[in-house]
Parts: sequence; structure tokens; C-alpha cells
Amino acid sequence: MISLESARHHLIEHGLLGNQAGSFGSPDELMLVSAGPASYLSEFSLLCGPSTRRVIVRQPSRDDLPSAEKHSPLSGQTRIEEGIQFEFQREIWNGEAWEKDRSISDSSLASGMRELCPAGEVSFPSSSPNETPFKNPFWAGALSYDLLQMTQPIRLQNLPEKDDLLCVLWEVNRCIVHHKNENRLIVMSTDSEWKMKSERCLEDEPLRSFSPELTYGRKPASNCTDKEHEKIVKTVQEAIVDGQLYQLNYGRSWEGEIHSEPWHVFSHSVASNPAPYSGFLHMKDEGFALVSASPESLLSTEGG
Repeated sequence: MISLESARHHLIEHGLLGNQAGSFGSPDELMLVSAGPASYLSEFSLLCGPSTRRVIVRQPSRDDLPSAEKHSPLSGQTRIEEGIQFEFQREIWNGEAWEKDRSISDSSLASGMRELCPAGEVSFPSSSPNETPFKNPFWAGALSYDLLQMTQPIRLQNLPEKDDLLCVLWEVNRCIVHHKNENRLIVMSTDSEWKMKSERCLEDEPLRSFSPELTYGRKPASNCTDKEHEKIVKTVQEAIVDGQLYQLNYGRSWEGEIHSEPWHVFSHSVASNPAPYSGFLHMKDEGFALVSASPESLLSTEGG
């Protein structure tokens, strides 16, 4: 079985991805993997190539956006408050580093994204319009749940820290799609040089599997005990029965240390817990990585 993990390894070795691919784009990485058996939930996986444009949204300062006064939505204390404008920053890759391109302020996530994330004007060269889930370059990345400050008239009581990353999206005009049903890799790019070199790289190299071992540090600690978790769940259930809200997902977290590269953590996650809609994101200059094994899809493309 072909894997995007091995394709990634070969692209990095040939300077088509990662730190040595600066002439094509940044070393940032984004991979969306539909692991597990092929099904309608798990048809395609995506390895994004070097990108030259990205858009970032960060948490404003508490002077601009103070936290809400203490209240309990579980007890029916819902407070509707007008939102503020957030800064959207678009950056371009200059061959060596990211630099600022354009900045706007907007109170709407949708209009801010439409302004700074234009649709691709050039289609991907493709032999068949139905072999991949998209036809044109697109934007992909990660959005924090804390962006509800923009999408809903709600102010948070527990705010992220100033300048915390809330959103990052990259323009994807170089990528490799793994078609699981046909077990083949499809190189898609508006950059003919990157496309040709990537296809040659993947044809010439054997596609090996990798299973890295993780090195653990401090033992993970939870933000609550099992008893506390059980009590919180019962409180939420009572609020739902009482009609105060229809859904609440309580996030129990564990914090520890892993002395391994973010990529190794993701590879281990996919190998030990193969799930549709798994994702890997790494912003090299920010020192920020995200590994996800989410069992659900919230957004999809329509008509490419």
C-alpha cells in the first residue's frame, strides 16, 4: 500500500519539501490523512507542497477585547455581546522567510477570509476531472474553536493569551493526492517544475513505510480527576435536560512531554489509531505543530 508518509520522506530528500525547498516555497507542512480502510469517509489523503502565501489571525489584547464577566451558561445565563474587529495578516514567502504582505481588520471571519484568500485563477492540470476532490488551487489549514468570538455574539470568560494563534491558512497550489481506492499518488501543481520533479522522484524511489519510536519525558497529567470529570459530565447532562443548551463538548486534557519530532508523533498516531480526517500541521518559524485524529469532518469542497 502506497503511503503519503513515504512520499513525504522522498520529497524532503530531493529538496521538494521542507527546509531545502525554499526556492519553491516555505518549509511549513500540512498533511490531511484519511487513514484506516477505504470507505466513503476515507477516500483521499493530501500532502501539501511548499506554499508561498499564508493568512494568520491572532488573539487581540485584553485591552481591545476584555474577558466577559463571570456567568454560567449552564444555569441559563446567556450574554449576547457585540464583537470587535480582528486583524487578518497575509504573508508571502520571499525565498528565505515569511514577510508581511497585507493586513486588514474585520469583525467577520467569512469576509476577512474572502478578502485575503482569493480563489485560484489557474486550474490544476489533470487528466480526469473526477480523480481528485478539487480542480483548482485552494486554501487549507486550521481554525481554533476560540474563533467563535468572531462567528458568534459571545465573549469568552477564559480568553487565549494575547497573540495566540487562532487561525492559519496556506494557499495550496502544489500538492500530492493519495487516491486510496486506486492506490496511487496524483501530483497536482500549477508549478510545472515542481510537478515534473515530484513525479520523477516518486517514480524512481521505492515507497517504504516508516514507524518511528517516540521518546517520552514527564508523565502526562490531566486537568481533572476521573471523579471530577464524571461530575462535570453530569452537570452538562442536567443543563441539556433543563433546556439551557442542546450540546456541550467538555474537553479533558492531558499535558506531558514527548522528546520527539512533531512528525514522529503524527506518524505514531496514524499507525496506532488510524482514523479518517487525521491531520498534521507544522509552522516551522512559529515553533507550532498540531497533530489531530479527529473522527469527523466539518468542512468539505463542492464542485472543486
